[in-house]
Amino acid sequence: PLISERVNYGYELVCEFLLEDCSLTFHPSQIHPYIKHSVSHFLQYGPPPRATCIFCERIFENHNDPLASWRRRMLHIVEHYRYGARAENMRPDFFIIEYLWKKRILSSEDYKWAIRHTERRNIDGLVDLGYITQEMRRKSEKDLEEKFDIDKEERQRRRA
Repeated sequence: PLISERVNYGYELVCEFLLEDCSLTFHPSQIHPYIKHSVSHFLQYGPPPRATCIFCERIFENHNDPLASWRRRMLHIVEHYRYGARAENMRPDFFIIEYLWKKRILSSEDYKWAIRHTERRNIDGLVDLGYITQEMRRKSEKDLEEKFDIDKEERQRRRA
């Protein structure tokens, strides 16, 4: 009898839709089921016309045939896995996130959470634009409380 064993490739194809709590993985020999499964996350809408690789910055775009573009993208991602990329290194695809949100597949709450991702390193002391320190706040409050002597200012202006 012939014993059929699955070859251990040392990696699995991981569904990137972790945001939707999908934890399915596929054996590397199951490329077509992997791609078909990924398309199922788009429900009746099908994949977006524009998407990017979750491991590099390559963009896949085809407004006439989004499914063909998606297939090329997924085959490209399979190659990353084949050459050592791992799920821990996946980056969010903001084109997909936006698409899922516009199609109402993704809730507003999940959308807000998903777009918070950044690849910027954490830098000590870096604050959001518009952040006001306590010292700045105190100075501003002090400036508001400071009394102005209009007569004194007028005399100083005439002398100048």
